[in-house]
Amino acid sequence: MNYRPFIGLDACHLKGVYGGQLVTAVGIDPNNETWVIAYAVVEMETRESWTWFIDLLAKDVDIVNSHGWAFISDK
Repeated sequence: MNYRPFIGLDACHLKGVYGGQLVTAVGIDPNNETWVIAYAVVEMETRESWTWFIDLLAKDVDIVNSHGWAFISDK
């Protein structure tokens, strides 16, 4: 997989029967197009839920350390 070392993180409220938060990670490919790397539904947007999500994301994308990666969020 070719990608740029950029990951955008965000969450939004789910307004339905089950509720919760949708957390997402998006990247940019070599054609400057965004694509979803990962997403999950969590009960609440907390430090613990973000830590869980980012730990799984790091394993899936094979991020050994954050050097060379750019992360952006609205926090």
